[in-house]
Amino acid sequence: MKNNNVIGIDVSEASIKALQLDIEGTTVAYESVKLTSGIVKNGNIVDENSFVNALDELFSKMGLIDVDDDGVKYGVALCLPESKIFSHFCVLPDNIKDSDSEAFVLQKAEKIIPFKLDNLYWNFHTSEEDGIKRATFISVRKDDLDVFVKAFATAKVELAFVGGELFALGQSLLQEPPLKSDCMILDIGAYTTTIGLFSIDAVPNASIVIKEGGEHFTRHLVEKLGLTYGEAESQKRHYGLDTSNQETEVPQMLREYMGPFVDKIREARNFFENITRHPIEQIVIAGGSALLPKMDSFISERMETNVSIADPMKKLKGYELPDKEVPSVLQSVVIGLALVKDYEVFSNLNFLKKIKRVDFSEMSKDIISASGAHSLSGLFHKIKHKLRPADLRVYCMYLTKKFPGVNFKLISTMVLLLMAIGFLIFTVSKYF
Repeated sequence: MKNNNVIGIDVSEASIKALQLDIEGTTVAYESVKLTSGIVKNGNIVDENSFVNALDELFSKMGLIDVDDDGVKYGVALCLPESKIFSHFCVLPDNIKDSDSEAFVLQKAEKIIPFKLDNLYWNFHTSEEDGIKRATFISVRKDDLDVFVKAFATAKVELAFVGGELFALGQSLLQEPPLKSDCMILDIGAYTTTIGLFSIDAVPNASIVIKEGGEHFTRHLVEKLGLTYGEAESQKRHYGLDTSNQETEVPQMLREYMGPFVDKIREARNFFENITRHPIEQIVIAGGSALLPKMDSFISERMETNVSIADPMKKLKGYELPDKEVPSVLQSVVIGLALVKDYEVFSNLNFLKKIKRVDFSEMSKDIISASGAHSLSGLFHKIKHKLRPADLRVYCMYLTKKFPGVNFKLISTMVLLLMAIGFLIFTVSKYF
């Protein structure tokens, strides 16, 4: 599926972001919707109905969707949190044939992954550099992915690609392959930090997750300086690790906490380098904490490595920021997903390769019945998925092209109004 038919989707606990780019990297459409607390938690969809409603709202707001004589054609590229992905990285022996590499990788993975392969969707990819063949096994629990597939199918959205967040970050933050040297991306989130290794092919070869992030930095300031949480968060963002600010102890306290934190990053780098036999010469920092003053220079000094802050804008034509109210570093994931020109190239990183094509109608029936299709709310829910606003908008665009001069938007609005009046009369006659 080509770039201009794919919409990148970034799902967090607070929002869903969607970005569509053209083949040159110019923004075609960007929208986001806020999620109320509890709809998504720890990377899981908790409230399926509310999540589907949010998807409906998101695609209705986007409006710009490719339409041709065959109808609507678009797909979605989605990534899962790295905490949901189980991976194993290894070097293939010289005597292993390409035809035997899958069996070798599976045998290695079974010894490391804490789940049976039957309970996972898995895939693997290989790369070669200086005669050394590397293999990365990636997997996700079926239950964790199925709920996303089900939700998108109910919203009548075709998933074209599902991978990990590191894949998306690599697409938006790294140079086009082949890379000149191995590099590392640090994605410092609120509660965890993902350390990803990237080699010549610019896709994640290995990853390690540390259970520390921006929230831990803030809590450390609360405990050490007696600040409220709000004060600690504000001063952390303002002062960061910049020790030139003599009027506060915040930078020193953060450096105190982050010393051991950087030691764990160094251990991960040593682990990667011992396996690959290649030095990591570049580190890119992503996530909200990448914006803390002097964060990059502090890590660079401790790691004795070139460190830079994530800048996904380099790959967007004309440096057009999809959402001007959000720092670019926080849009790295959705930009990376939308940038891919052809997802077939990354089929060995796609979990959907292991899933049979989804029956949209059956998926819809399952969720509708679960919410009570025979109740009034269930009936409204069913009507909504039969006549989604996004579908109507697209069909109006299509018909307007075919029959210029006819106001199909007005006609469809009047039809919906008459249907609503008819439904109201029907309901009143039944209950009164």
